[in-house]
Amino acid sequence: MSTSYHANGKTMWSLDKAYHNNGKTAWSLGKAYHSNGKTAWSLGKAYHPNGKTAWSLGKAYHANGKTAYSLGKGYHDNGRSMGSIDSIELQLGEGIRLVCGKFDQALYVYGKSVLGSA
Repeated sequence: MSTSYHANGKTMWSLDKAYHNNGKTAWSLGKAYHSNGKTAWSLGKAYHPNGKTAWSLGKAYHANGKTAYSLGKGYHDNGRSMGSIDSIELQLGEGIRLVCGKFDQALYVYGKSVLGSA
């Protein structure tokens, strides 16, 4: 029988043993890692693209790394503050977006409104 290897170059002793993309042994298929390498203890816990823990889906960060305290305030790509805006859309993950306007808010999952008014 020929020797098999995992993608990270480790010998495959058992087909039941696997490795995560970050090279850590997958002891349980229920254990996962976030893209920043942190252990995902709960599927309800997430991280923002800047690596900060997302404690609340209502908290967000602008592309320039500043905390979005008010959904009515935004920043241009050059870092300058925007004036008053009518609505803002935040991408919270693949297929998940939060749309907040002056009069309504809605959470969409793959295009379907699951929370709020739309």
